[in-house]
Amino acid sequence: MSVADVPRTVRSSAPAWTEVGASKIACPECYAPLQAITLNDVHLDRCAQHGVWFDIGEITDVLRKNGTIGPEETAREDKPSKASRA
Repeated sequence: MSVADVPRTVRSSAPAWTEVGASKIACPECYAPLQAITLNDVHLDRCAQHGVWFDIGEITDVLRKNGTIGPEETAREDKPSKASRA
């Protein structure tokens, strides 16, 4: 499953995150400090201009906790590509 496979109603729903303070990292696009947030008890980093940045495993965690994928499934974007393993 990929993020593109998530139903549009899920992707467009209002975010239910909680701000937890400043992140220790900067946005990879604009280098502004990121805001640390939690979404479904998953810790994420958010840029006000560029959106949420996911580390490996975080997309899968969010999708599992909201019931979009099963407990044994992994979001395709969370798997290392074959090119990165070469």
